[in-house]
Amino acid sequence: MTVAAVVLAVTILGCILSGCANEKVQDPIKTLAQAQAAEKAKDYERAEKLYDTLSRSLPGDERGAKALFDKARIQAMTKKKRMAAYETTRALIRKYSPHGYPVVKQAEIFQRELVKKIDKENSQQIFYKILDSFVALTGRHRFSYWIAIILITVLVKILTWPMQQMQMKGMKQMQQVQPLIKELQKKYKDNQQELGRKVMELYKEHKVNPFASCLPLLIQMPVLWGLYYTIRLYQFQFANGTFLWIGSSLSHLTPLIAKSLADRDIPLVVIYTISMYVTQKLTPVDPTQAEQQKMMSIMMPLMFGYLFGVMYEFPSAFMLYWLVFNLFQIVQQHIALRTPPVEKVAVTPPEPTPVRRPRPRRRRR
Repeated sequence: MTVAAVVLAVTILGCILSGCANEKVQDPIKTLAQAQAAEKAKDYERAEKLYDTLSRSLPGDERGAKALFDKARIQAMTKKKRMAAYETTRALIRKYSPHGYPVVKQAEIFQRELVKKIDKENSQQIFYKILDSFVALTGRHRFSYWIAIILITVLVKILTWPMQQMQMKGMKQMQQVQPLIKELQKKYKDNQQELGRKVMELYKEHKVNPFASCLPLLIQMPVLWGLYYTIRLYQFQFANGTFLWIGSSLSHLTPLIAKSLADRDIPLVVIYTISMYVTQKLTPVDPTQAEQQKMMSIMMPLMFGYLFGVMYEFPSAFMLYWLVFNLFQIVQQHIALRTPPVEKVAVTPPEPTPVRRPRPRRRRR
């Protein structure tokens, strides 16, 4: 519930901020002069903000396109912001290409030079070299890139296997005590406080830790984040890779299909969302929170699908990794959970409270 709340808050905040940023400036000429003066004074941070404000206040206007290009040019001066400069030029080209403004051609040339510079800098990092070695191992042709992703996924699954086994063990224990908890729910349906106490006693009796499956997942997060970082470093090389429909002739018919593994692909995001839903459904939950978990199994995939497919343009290479990872996870969960549960232990019924019957009164003679 917390993750969804955070994501939703970020989404709402982003909408609010974008709404504030789209406010019209009172005098575009004056704002442009201020931005140019700030740039001349080498106050690049202020110049970038002013160019950004100007570009947002003039959507569809050629002056807005030029301001967006100037923003990218300022960002590219700093090594840390070069990736942001690339994203800015990509947004400019996508938004203003139909208008045919000359600045779009400038942005395309600028972007090609920027990509060469960023990729050269990224190639010096160890994560880049590791992924590149997998691509080289598979022949460095257009299919090598998705094969390398699958090989990396298998390697990550092997490295995280002990932690996932711990997670599966906790899930299995939760599955085994579910029938017992359901019986407790029936017996104490009118007393939630007593139900919570009895459930905790049951966990203690059967040595079940309801949080046992959470800790291994938290430990795995740095590994998953590291792989995401690796794919982002290698993003421009993925422009040479294809996968099934990605990069096929269909990609020229609709913008929903990626032209390469470096671009966003909506069908892949949809398949990933379905795989995430299946993974959530196969995950045993605490029956006392069954309703909340049922809602989360629907909300979480939809939320992440919206983030990956609409709000942020994640490269399809990263989505392919997540999809393959989820497929492995589904198989692993199915194998771990299909084992029949341990013999059902009856829940000890609550001891009946003794009823005192009133003694019959003796008749007076």
